[in-house]
Amino acid sequence: MSEQTLSNLNIGLEKIIDKIMKYAEVKQIVVSKEALQTLESTNYIDIINYADEQGIFVINKEFVEEYLENNPDAKLQQHKEEVHSLPTEILKSIRIPAADEEADLIIPDEGYNQGFEEYKCDISDFNDFFTTKYKELKKILLQHRNISPVSSKALKFMKESESVCLIGMVNDKRNSKKGNCIIELEDLDGEFKIIITQNGKLKDFDKQIVKDDVIAINGKYLGNSIVIAEEIDYPTMTNTTMKKSKRNLNLLITSDIHLGSKLFYEDMFKEFIDWLNCRNVSSLEREEINKIKYIILNGDCVDGIGVYPQQLSELNIIDINEQYELLGNYLSMIPEHIEILMLPGNHDAVRLADPQPVIPKQFAKKLHEMKNVHMIGSPSRAKIEGLEVLMYHGNSMNTLQFQLKIDPTKAELAMEHYLRRRTLSPVYGERHITAPDKNGLMIIKEEPDIFITGHIHSNAYKYVNGCLTVNPGCWQAQTVYQREQGHVPTPGQVPIIQLDKGSYFEKNFRKEGDKIWLLSYHLVMKKQKFILKN
Repeated sequence: MSEQTLSNLNIGLEKIIDKIMKYAEVKQIVVSKEALQTLESTNYIDIINYADEQGIFVINKEFVEEYLENNPDAKLQQHKEEVHSLPTEILKSIRIPAADEEADLIIPDEGYNQGFEEYKCDISDFNDFFTTKYKELKKILLQHRNISPVSSKALKFMKESESVCLIGMVNDKRNSKKGNCIIELEDLDGEFKIIITQNGKLKDFDKQIVKDDVIAINGKYLGNSIVIAEEIDYPTMTNTTMKKSKRNLNLLITSDIHLGSKLFYEDMFKEFIDWLNCRNVSSLEREEINKIKYIILNGDCVDGIGVYPQQLSELNIIDINEQYELLGNYLSMIPEHIEILMLPGNHDAVRLADPQPVIPKQFAKKLHEMKNVHMIGSPSRAKIEGLEVLMYHGNSMNTLQFQLKIDPTKAELAMEHYLRRRTLSPVYGERHITAPDKNGLMIIKEEPDIFITGHIHSNAYKYVNGCLTVNPGCWQAQTVYQREQGHVPTPGQVPIIQLDKGSYFEKNFRKEGDKIWLLSYHLVMKKQKFILKN
């Protein structure tokens, strides 16, 4: 064999070894020197893939020999002297689609994201608030079929038993001696009443109706501004299928981190940050992580100060500025190609009343200065990859659940009622504080493709008329106050939406005692479900 031929062969072997090492590095697997010498003459990709599937982090000579004994076809007769570029599978693992693509993100400037106007809070502000709510929801109802309303003042010109359609806002609800439900409503011209009989097709429908609902009623006029209801409609969603994006990118959602609390799952959250950086992950997970282009932090990222009784005893950081500073340190560890949208919640350094403005720079300077962090209000909406995304922390959810007797752990049921009523502030007052916003920022004017809340600390998912509703749980153990309220947290469950499929999967980091579970990797799709264990 000539020196030139020998030299070419050595160069070829060096290139093969280099390819093996690069592929093992992508899989985060260490190959021993003895194993490397054996792998030179094998189908190394299959062997390394098998080690990755088995959760093996170090490949030694014995592992390779055992594999070859069970898989003799993995042995190669000879190598070609010419070594081309890296195998397709390596390139696929290395490529980061979310980093290669520019963000398709539009955040409308319509008052959601600026400091909200100051209110005099006199009678005119409240009158404007309710008038706007009525007009906007009536506008939505008029787009529905079979709704052609008249004004309440037209009732005095109508005959008994004549068919009539009205749109009104609920003022009061009570039961008659006969067990029928009498509901008092008003429109812009006056007041009227409807009766829901307990022997008709609307039996028990009154249990769904709450004060301040805007509804359309078809029925028979009884006289004296009273209508027997035959049909009742809400300004609900009309879409039937979920819109999907053109690009194969992912949206990750999380909420209620509560950094600064003694009950904050710090180790679990650090595992989450490591996971976003593809540390100690499987090849399948890495492929999905590399598609994450957007993250939504849906409020209560810090625990705040003085939010609930005895909170001070449950804090390990009692300075609000330090809480936000530490949050900024964590978010700075997230890859810069990921766009982060952050809105406030009831624990943040903003007013408690909805709609909530952006967290001020004086408290969260580092966050405001990060190029990939977008500080927005609550509620907010954004167009992400062409999809309409509605984000709201969920401050009014407790009131809605109380009024409708919804299980406090069932966030998806409350979210369905938000969409049905097309408002994020269904009931004024009660347990929820709402500023008299005359711009209708709490109204769901555009039908969302994705609707996100937080606040309840319980993971929930539901498809509602072509809209995927998501509540991403939390990163905090159950507080005494939450236990009293009946809230059961589901910490560390992180939803990721596959925008081009209209489906989602969930990465679950869990803590039980001193043991951290990097729980199975759940992929939940509309038509199929499978689990890939780490």
